[in-house]
Amino acid sequence: MNLSVVIPTLNCSELLGKHIESLSAWSDLAGEIIVVDSHSDDGTVELIRERLKHPNLKILSHPRGLYQSWNHAIQQTEGRWVYISTAGDTIGRDQITHLITCGETCAADVVCSPPIFESSDSPSLPVHEWPITRILADTGLKEPVCLSSLYLFAHALLQVPRSILGSSASNLYRGNHIRTRPFPLGFGVCGDTAWPLKYAFETRFCFTPRAGSIFLFHEKVEQPFDNERAEEHYSSIRSVGLETIRSQGSETMGADIADLFSRFIAHQNTLPIDPVARARANFRKAKEASIFPWFMTSNGWKYRREKKEAIDKYRHGVAKSELHLEIEKLLQTGLISPNPYLQSEAPSLTQM
Repeated sequence: MNLSVVIPTLNCSELLGKHIESLSAWSDLAGEIIVVDSHSDDGTVELIRERLKHPNLKILSHPRGLYQSWNHAIQQTEGRWVYISTAGDTIGRDQITHLITCGETCAADVVCSPPIFESSDSPSLPVHEWPITRILADTGLKEPVCLSSLYLFAHALLQVPRSILGSSASNLYRGNHIRTRPFPLGFGVCGDTAWPLKYAFETRFCFTPRAGSIFLFHEKVEQPFDNERAEEHYSSIRSVGLETIRSQGSETMGADIADLFSRFIAHQNTLPIDPVARARANFRKAKEASIFPWFMTSNGWKYRREKKEAIDKYRHGVAKSELHLEIEKLLQTGLISPNPYLQSEAPSLTQM
């Protein structure tokens, strides 16, 4: 069996019409489709049974828990490749075939591609600056390429709480690899942020610049923001990176780099919550608090301005620590190379 498709669901019947229509256009490529539903009560399962036709369709029930449900379904898969088809997010036949070809050609464990962004309110959105779009821009990739684990681990550290994996509905996972390396639990909705920090040095990553999947921004994507819980999650995620640094040691990273990464994590854990995340949350709350469109309220304009200022400061390095900028310099100068074949020796800060 070449391809297993996992569809996690929870009260998402309003998203499934277009989702199933898109999936049906290439479902013949899948040896099995496994739905894992977390006790939906809005007709989700009934709709799937009625509309999703496949000779090897399995519907599992699992208690609520985002990555707990993902992991449960992934454990039931048998395919050489696993695709996680999250509700509302779609992918074309050509793109899923492209991801499989990339994985086979590059002997990859994970194939990552950038999504195309859409909104339930608007058919198209500007490109969001996600870690994957930053990596593709920095490397200038024109074709699918495997990137070095050290390079991606550094990006993963800098980008917490954002994940270098982007959207899993844009990616493909080697079955035997993901079945033995489940998504970490205990990090809220950031399990896919912790995953590359935990498994970077035992995973072969292929990145392709070709976009062919849709990431849909909708109400359930916009989760309430809790500063206290977020700070706890972010600190815990970085601790996963710290465990990896300790286990890999100087042999893989070099003593200087391992020390720099460790100091960066210690420093980040002393800081208040990500100002960009806070500004975005404040803007979202301002929109939700008014019956009028945000641009018709003074608070809407105020928090939109604060959000823009926070993002601009981050992009231009104003809000970044010296340790953050030092790691970025290593990435930009190539001392931490994206090319796994050039990163044969652990880099040293004395080379700077």
